[in-house]
Amino acid sequence: MTKNVVTVSSSDTLWDVERVFRINHLRHAPVYDNNEVVGMISLVDLRKSFPIEEEGRTANQDDSDMIAAHIMAIDPVTLQHDQTIREAAILLSENEFHAVPVLDGEDLVGIISTTDIIRFLIDALDEMEEV
Repeated sequence: MTKNVVTVSSSDTLWDVERVFRINHLRHAPVYDNNEVVGMISLVDLRKSFPIEEEGRTANQDDSDMIAAHIMAIDPVTLQHDQTIREAAILLSENEFHAVPVLDGEDLVGIISTTDIIRFLIDALDEMEEV
């Protein structure tokens, strides 16, 4: 799980969301308003709705009034911090998303992605080979 979660707000413009994704090298971000996860945005969704050219600019600058709320997945599936890696892996493998916010009660404490699961498995395999 990634603990230092970068979030966006539902009122952020897609220009701002694109910049946050680019600067932080993100592929997914929770949409966080009033201390609550209200949505998720993926880089794929962002690029479908807001085409990005090589230089970080969009092909259509008339889209400047579009905001994160227009493209976010509403009411995302979440995991609780005490759920197992197995539960996270099953959730990710059975759905069409690749990252899930992790909560402690209602508080956002992390995000887990398919990449996190793969890294965990690689580390576990490396430990098994050392034995």
